[in-house]
Amino acid sequence: MLKKFLKRNNSEMIFNLAYLFFLFTTLAIDVYLFYIVYLLSIFLSYKLHLSEEIQKVSIAVPIIFYLIKYISALLNNMQVWKHLSLGYFDIFMDMRSTVRQIKCQYLESINENTINVVENKVCPIFDGYGPLFHLIKLNITNINIATNLISFFCYSLILYLAYKIIGYSKYLPIASALIVSPPVNLLLNQMNIDAIIFIVGVFVLYKNNINYYIRLLIFSVLIFLKVHPAGVLLGFFIFFYKNRDKTLMVYSTIPLLLYVFFILVNPESVISQQRPTGPHNAFGLLSTGQYLWISFFNRAIGYRVVLIICFFILTIFLLLVFSNKFSTNFKIEGTFFNYGILFWLLLNFLYANYDYRLILLVFFLIYNLPNLNNFIIWFSLIYIYLSPFVVDINESIFNFLGFFKTTLFLSTFYFLLSIIKELLSEIKFFR
Repeated sequence: MLKKFLKRNNSEMIFNLAYLFFLFTTLAIDVYLFYIVYLLSIFLSYKLHLSEEIQKVSIAVPIIFYLIKYISALLNNMQVWKHLSLGYFDIFMDMRSTVRQIKCQYLESINENTINVVENKVCPIFDGYGPLFHLIKLNITNINIATNLISFFCYSLILYLAYKIIGYSKYLPIASALIVSPPVNLLLNQMNIDAIIFIVGVFVLYKNNINYYIRLLIFSVLIFLKVHPAGVLLGFFIFFYKNRDKTLMVYSTIPLLLYVFFILVNPESVISQQRPTGPHNAFGLLSTGQYLWISFFNRAIGYRVVLIICFFILTIFLLLVFSNKFSTNFKIEGTFFNYGILFWLLLNFLYANYDYRLILLVFFLIYNLPNLNNFIIWFSLIYIYLSPFVVDINESIFNFLGFFKTTLFLSTFYFLLSIIKELLSEIKFFR
């Protein structure tokens, strides 16, 4: 019996090692070849009923992938970093700028009338982010060490959260494919402050033992760092309305009203950098409107065309979603997590964002994999794996991928609206 057990374990170990060796050999050739082979291997494992065989080994794939990526950053190995970076070559660029800006804010607080410089960059590094961010003033002595440490914790916590949510189930290979996907890779490549916000936000939504008031307080803080988590508070309001908790409904709206008041008092605070428009690395209804305006109208008539396109698409979608002729049944549970992350996603889908914010869609899918049909899962995977795609390709292929990805975005947007409509139908007011 012992020999049989050892033989079985040896065979499993040999299979796992061979699978990993083959998979990471493709990564050594090209990161997109790795993505294609990895997705195909998972698809075939389900078709051939071999998903149990790759459950354990699938855990290792994102860990090894991001370990290689992180070590290449620590060693400043640009050859490996560029190979894995999807065309974005600066190491932890956004986080490095964020840490520099925090140091700038410290220097400006003690040297008001002088020109301050951090790592040969004149302060301020940037003027974006919310009002609370600009109150963070730290005398960071080593920008590089601080950036690397923050990045390491973000790498580790995103992996921990994803595997904590999915647990050990037959969906583990798909969850691993979502974790190693281009949007997550891009987020951990750029290390925007959004990475910290996503980690904190998803953790707070997922942990059921956290008091509702504490959750509201945390998201109230987050929206004053960056505004996009405001959608979560709208989800909270509807969730508490469903549960007839008027007190928590009021507390859900207070942070939003405070932020609106802050904008009215400081209108210059909403001035930010130009939003992304490229189909290769952006998503959102506003991004789509800008892309269609540039591609099909050649910027004619004026920017109001973008707003008309967005309004037209949204109107059509809402008419379809609330039409009984196009009713759907996704069987998504009306949990606190789903209400929060769906409305967080909705706000991002209405605006214009870089693809790394699709990590919200990644976590939504991981949480709900057992309740989604195969078509939705693989359709979403295809969209996610095209976000972003490379630009150094033939122009015709680029245009095709741009149009195809835009179609996938609009379909995903409709899918999210349908799920929200299904959740709202549980509430008497919305029936």
